[in-house]
Amino acid sequence: LASYLMADVPFTIADERFSAVGGVRMENATQNIQTTQSFSSTEPVMIQLKKADVIPSLNLTYLFNEVTNLRLAYSQSVNRPEFRELSSVLFYDFDAYENVVGNPALQRALARNYDVRFEMFPQPGEVMAVSYFQKRISSPIEQQLSYNGAPFRTWFNSDEGVNFGWEFEVRKSLDFLGGYFKNFLVNVNYTRIQSKVEFNE
Repeated sequence: LASYLMADVPFTIADERFSAVGGVRMENATQNIQTTQSFSSTEPVMIQLKKADVIPSLNLTYLFNEVTNLRLAYSQSVNRPEFRELSSVLFYDFDAYENVVGNPALQRALARNYDVRFEMFPQPGEVMAVSYFQKRISSPIEQQLSYNGAPFRTWFNSDEGVNFGWEFEVRKSLDFLGGYFKNFLVNVNYTRIQSKVEFNE
C-alpha cells in the first residue's frame, strides 16, 4: 500500500534560475509466506515481513541557460527480499550442487542515492551529460555459503554496502546526414561502477 506527494517549484536567486522537484512516498508493505516444511512433512511454515517506510526525494536543478543544466539529486529506495530468500524451506540447486535455504530473519535494505549531473541539450532529442553517483545501502542482502555436513547457501543482511561511479552519455540525432536519417539517432553510454560491502561474519 503506497501513496506519494510531489511538488515542482521553479524559483530565482539573484536573477539565476533554479527548479526544485521534491516529494515523499509512503510505503506500507507486508510479505507473507505460508507453506509446508517439505513434501514429506505437512508441518506449516508461516513467515511475515512487515515494514512501513517514508521515502523522500529531492532534485535541485540550476539552469545555466536554455540548453544547459546542473542537477543535484537525493532519494531513498528500498530492496525487499524475495520469497525464497525469506522461506526456511530447503531446496536443492542442481546447477551449483548445493542445498539452499532462506533466512526468515532477513530485513529489507534501504538505499540512499546521491547524484550530480551536468547536462546539455543541443537540440530536441539530443543530450550530452556527465554524472557522478553514489548509492549507500543499509542492511544489503548478501549470499552466504555455510557447511552443516554438506554445503548450503543462504542469505543474510550485512552491515553496509556502497556503489559509486561515473556515467558519460551522448545521444545524437543523425538528421544532419539528410532527410532519410531524420528518425535515427546514436546513443553512447559509458558507466564505471565500483561496489563494496562490509560485514562482520
